[in-house]
Amino acid sequence: MIILYSHFEVKPGHEEEFLAACKPVIQKARAIKGNTSYHLMKVFDEKDIYKLVGFWDDMDAYKSHSTSEYLKDYVQKSNNFLAIPIERTLVSGEIVKV
Repeated sequence: MIILYSHFEVKPGHEEEFLAACKPVIQKARAIKGNTSYHLMKVFDEKDIYKLVGFWDDMDAYKSHSTSEYLKDYVQKSNNFLAIPIERTLVSGEIVKV
Protein backbone atom coordinates (compact mmCIF):
# COMPACT_ATOMS: atom_id res chain seq x y z
CA MET A 1 0.00 0.00 0.00
CA ILE A 2 1.15 3.52 -0.79
CA ILE A 3 0.10 6.34 1.53
CA LEU A 4 0.35 9.97 0.49
CA TYR A 5 0.40 12.77 3.09
CA SER A 6 0.20 16.31 1.72
CA HIS A 7 0.36 19.62 3.58
CA PHE A 8 -1.24 22.79 2.20
CA GLU A 9 -0.93 26.35 3.47
CA VAL A 10 -3.55 28.48 1.78
CA LYS A 11 -3.00 32.20 1.24
CA PRO A 12 -5.32 34.26 3.44
CA GLY A 13 -8.52 35.06 1.56
CA HIS A 14 -8.03 32.28 -1.02
CA GLU A 15 -9.80 29.38 0.71
CA GLU A 16 -12.75 29.25 -1.72
CA GLU A 17 -10.40 29.22 -4.73
CA PHE A 18 -8.32 26.47 -3.09
CA LEU A 19 -11.35 24.30 -2.34
CA ALA A 20 -12.80 24.80 -5.84
CA ALA A 21 -9.49 23.70 -7.37
CA CYS A 22 -9.28 20.66 -5.06
CA LYS A 23 -12.74 19.32 -5.85
CA PRO A 24 -12.05 17.92 -9.36
CA VAL A 25 -8.67 16.54 -8.25
CA ILE A 26 -10.30 14.65 -5.40
CA GLN A 27 -13.07 13.32 -7.65
CA LYS A 28 -10.63 12.15 -10.32
CA ALA A 29 -8.18 10.63 -7.83
CA ARG A 30 -10.95 8.62 -6.19
CA ALA A 31 -12.00 7.29 -9.60
CA ILE A 32 -8.58 5.80 -10.38
CA LYS A 33 -8.45 2.03 -10.10
CA GLY A 34 -6.36 1.19 -7.04
CA ASN A 35 -7.29 4.26 -5.00
CA THR A 36 -8.61 3.13 -1.64
CA SER A 37 -9.18 6.51 -0.03
CA TYR A 38 -8.45 10.18 -0.77
CA HIS A 39 -9.52 12.83 1.75
CA LEU A 40 -8.85 16.53 2.31
CA MET A 41 -9.03 17.73 5.92
CA LYS A 42 -8.98 21.19 7.48
CA VAL A 43 -6.77 21.29 10.56
CA PHE A 44 -8.54 22.47 13.72
CA ASP A 45 -7.19 25.69 15.25
CA GLU A 46 -4.86 26.27 12.29
CA LYS A 47 -6.16 28.96 9.98
CA ASP A 48 -5.59 28.18 6.31
CA ILE A 49 -3.91 24.78 6.93
CA TYR A 50 -5.15 21.62 5.21
CA LYS A 51 -3.92 18.04 5.02
CA LEU A 52 -4.63 15.43 2.40
CA VAL A 53 -4.31 11.70 2.95
CA GLY A 54 -4.53 9.25 0.06
CA PHE A 55 -4.24 5.46 0.05
CA TRP A 56 -3.28 3.49 -3.07
CA ASP A 57 -3.08 -0.28 -3.58
CA ASP A 58 0.38 -0.08 -5.13
CA MET A 59 2.90 2.25 -6.78
CA ASP A 60 1.36 1.81 -10.23
CA ALA A 61 -2.00 3.05 -8.97
CA TYR A 62 -0.34 6.00 -7.24
CA LYS A 63 1.66 6.86 -10.39
CA SER A 64 -1.59 6.98 -12.37
CA HIS A 65 -2.55 9.85 -10.10
CA SER A 66 0.81 11.54 -9.61
CA THR A 67 1.54 11.77 -13.35
CA SER A 68 -1.99 12.72 -14.42
CA GLU A 69 -2.79 15.85 -16.39
CA TYR A 70 -5.39 16.94 -13.83
CA LEU A 71 -2.76 16.94 -11.08
CA LYS A 72 -0.20 18.76 -13.23
CA ASP A 73 -2.85 21.40 -13.96
CA TYR A 74 -3.67 21.73 -10.26
CA VAL A 75 -0.02 22.17 -9.26
CA GLN A 76 0.41 24.85 -11.91
CA LYS A 77 -2.65 26.76 -10.66
CA SER A 78 -1.72 26.32 -6.99
CA ASN A 79 0.69 29.28 -7.00
CA ASN A 80 -2.39 31.49 -7.10
CA PHE A 81 -3.80 30.24 -3.79
CA LEU A 82 -1.05 28.45 -1.83
CA ALA A 83 1.39 30.34 0.39
CA ILE A 84 4.12 27.69 0.03
CA PRO A 85 4.67 24.74 -2.33
CA ILE A 86 2.77 21.57 -1.46
CA GLU A 87 4.69 19.43 1.01
CA ARG A 88 4.33 15.71 0.26
CA THR A 89 5.39 12.56 2.09
CA LEU A 90 5.01 9.14 0.49
CA VAL A 91 5.02 6.01 2.64
CA SER A 92 5.00 2.40 1.53
CA GLY A 93 3.52 -0.03 4.03
CA GLU A 94 0.58 -2.19 4.98
CA ILE A 95 -2.37 -1.94 7.31
CA VAL A 96 -1.90 -4.06 10.39
CA LYS A 97 -5.02 -5.73 11.74
CA VAL A 98 -4.85 -6.15 15.50
